[in-house]
Amino acid sequence: MRVLSETKNKSLSCSLNFYKPWKSKVEVDFYLEEKSDGTKVAWTMKSSLPWFLFWMKKSMEVYVGMDYERGLLLLKDLVEQGNTLCDLKFEGYKNSNKTKYIGFETRCKMSNIEQIMTEDFENVVPNNFWGYKGSTSLNDDPEIDFMHFQEEGHKILAAEIIKILEDIIK
Repeated sequence: MRVLSETKNKSLSCSLNFYKPWKSKVEVDFYLEEKSDGTKVAWTMKSSLPWFLFWMKKSMEVYVGMDYERGLLLLKDLVEQGNTLCDLKFEGYKNSNKTKYIGFETRCKMSNIEQIMTEDFENVVPNNFWGYKGSTSLNDDPEIDFMHFQEEGHKILAAEIIKILEDIIK
């Protein structure tokens, strides 16, 4: 992390460099505004995902948003109480040779990636058990949500995971 600029009691701008799980650069800004009952803190982040993760943009906004909320609550505790009720211990890097993934290796053109991904997911969970979300495109059609399934879809996915675990145990 590198401080780019600082205005006392007003703002702080930083640059963050990440190397895992993919290389990226992020600009983070904190804006402070004095209020009658305390200080309002606004926290912003500017970055982009690698092109091949375009389909994760909405999910990443949710995940990062949860981290923002957690971070702001920790900052609030630190300012108001002088400490936080959170303890993070880094125990170093560890290699794990027992990790298994459910995945499909597929090659396709970008123009038909949606069709191919749909077919791959249907190999595990039939599409009538998938979740749907609001549209992120101009045509307002509901979109398949690969990250969330209806109840029966979760059961099917769990059964596939159990098969993998049974193979590991054998």
